[in-house]
Amino acid sequence: MKDVSWLNYLKLRGSYGVVGNDQIGGRRFLWQSIYQAGTGYSFGQNGEVWINGLSEGSAGTKSVTWEKHKILNGGLEARFFRDKLGVNLDVFSKNVTDILITPAPS
Repeated sequence: MKDVSWLNYLKLRGSYGVVGNDQIGGRRFLWQSIYQAGTGYSFGQNGEVWINGLSEGSAGTKSVTWEKHKILNGGLEARFFRDKLGVNLDVFSKNVTDILITPAPS
């Protein structure tokens, strides 16, 4: 940069990363079906016979994946004319895919 008299300093920087998130509160293992004990069924004319059983609490999903955050950050720093003019430029982008949400009851 010795031959460029109007440019004193130039710095380019950038980063890119992908991070995962599995913390949505509540259930941690979304692929696993949950069955609740303590439920049952009554039989007979007056319901006098009680049979203990299980009921499905939450259905598992085999195709579940981590929530992904793709983050891009870039920047430029430059100083011109013997440090009389300076420029800082930053660019930031975040894209979230496969968002994990708890479905609303139907």
